[in-house]
Parts: sequence; structure tokens; C-alpha cells
Amino acid sequence: MATLRERKTYRAQVLRVPYEAVEGNRLLGITGAQSDATSTYRNRTWPPPAPTWRAKD
Repeated sequence: MATLRERKTYRAQVLRVPYEAVEGNRLLGITGAQSDATSTYRNRTWPPPAPTWRAKD
């Protein structure tokens, strides 16, 4: 199994390209195409609201 340092390095390398692409687009003012699913996902709040139902006694 890889060491923690190797896993962190690999993760940083893998995530760098998408992050740079997103940041570049943001700086250029390009938002990209948004489907309904994407816009719904982005509009979600975190943490999610507490459930409104209660367990029956």
C-alpha cells in the first residue's frame, strides 16, 4: 500500500488539472453549459437541512 505522503502527492497531481481549468474559466468569465442536474446540484446547501419527519411512537 502507498504511504500517506505518496497518496497526498498523487491526489494533488490528479486534482491540479481540473482545478486549474475551472479557475481559468472563472477568471475568463466562462461558466460553461449547465444542465438542470448541474444547476440543481450547485444550488444545494451544505449541510443539508434536517429532516422534517419524526419517528412514530
